[in-house]
Amino acid sequence: MNGLIKISDIYEVVMEETRSHLTIILVTTEYVTEDFFDAGLSNYVHRVGLGLKELGHRPIVFVLSHENEDVFIHKGIEVHRFRVYTGTYLKIFQTNKYNDWLFRFWNWITFGKMYHSTIQVLMSWQLREKLKQIEHPISVVQYPNCAALGLFPLNNIPKVTRISGYLPQWNDAYKVKRTLDVWLMEKQEDWANKLSDALFCPSELNAKTIEKIVKKDVKVIESPFMIETETLNNSIYEKNLKGKEYLLFFGTIGLMKGCGLIAEIIYSLLTFRKNLFFVFVGRDKDYLGFQGKSMMDKIRENAVENKERVIHFDRLTHDYLYPIVSNAYAVVLPSIIDNFPNTCIEAMGHKRIVIGTNSTSFEQLIEHGVSGFLCEKDNSQDLLRIIKEVLSLTEEKRLEIGKKAYQRTQQLQPEKVINQLVDFYRQTINDFHTKR
Repeated sequence: MNGLIKISDIYEVVMEETRSHLTIILVTTEYVTEDFFDAGLSNYVHRVGLGLKELGHRPIVFVLSHENEDVFIHKGIEVHRFRVYTGTYLKIFQTNKYNDWLFRFWNWITFGKMYHSTIQVLMSWQLREKLKQIEHPISVVQYPNCAALGLFPLNNIPKVTRISGYLPQWNDAYKVKRTLDVWLMEKQEDWANKLSDALFCPSELNAKTIEKIVKKDVKVIESPFMIETETLNNSIYEKNLKGKEYLLFFGTIGLMKGCGLIAEIIYSLLTFRKNLFFVFVGRDKDYLGFQGKSMMDKIRENAVENKERVIHFDRLTHDYLYPIVSNAYAVVLPSIIDNFPNTCIEAMGHKRIVIGTNSTSFEQLIEHGVSGFLCEKDNSQDLLRIIKEVLSLTEEKRLEIGKKAYQRTQQLQPEKVINQLVDFYRQTINDFHTKR
């Protein structure tokens, strides 16, 4: 019949879309272009974007930012800044008078007790409005689970969510008090996950946790790894660390990442090895500190007369960071909880021994004694024992383990992992349109 569209014709259009190159919106709370980026998620999104672009797809990054909202190209990837975000939800600025009025009114009637959960809702709604302005046909939107940014997805576009952790576990690790505001933030993330058409996670451990919570399948797709930095800058290493034997921690310096455990053993460790330094690279967040002190202050205090052998650098870009990583004796990452950590992958990719924790996703990357070492989580004395064991290794054994660590990262090459992710996108797109 003339003028009527057959269902079979619609299906063919959908199938053609899933076979062709895709336009993927990558939503993130942090990105390598922003001055508050904090490694893990920002580096993951950056590497996925580069990998998708290499395969001929069109990634478009949407990042929360406190900069003026704008659109620009970074390493061939289109980046959109939206909404004002400081990295800690502690401050937002007026970007829309109506939204600002609603926020102020809601904050007033709730006596400020639902401040952060309200910000999450406002950011999610504003993201939806920004996505509507995209002129290109969108194949799929990928949300992070953090900040519940998928609470208001576009109804006519498939959506997937990458799980990078489970907020109640993070709050437990940081000893966050369960107020109504905190509880709502946790529930909003669960609701956003349930609204997603498909979920995936790099960590087998976390995938199982989320499956139990949201009653949906979570596919395991490990994170890609590449050394995307074209040039290195050795200046910080040469000036401060050359010729020194040092252990390294890099990442967010807080309780969840196990820095409290390092604080407990720092004196014994530096006393045990008189020429050893302990280097920290990362943001020292006061609100994630220890009994009212910043974590670095606590670590230095506990080191007592050895505190001069505790060295701290703020966040460093990869060109400055990688020379420090590649010259470390070993990398110590005693996380209490984690999610297939980028820091571990980067250290292993530089043939370094990583000391991680068991039952926190490190075991998915490290075979104990073969490609790295695992200690009991939240156990400072076992951490000290393992570090001493690593310090006693022969140079030959240390290099052998570093080589095995590097070999594990070769399983994370973009040509393998990104193709798995694209297959996941295509299946989600197909299922979405078939149901509709």
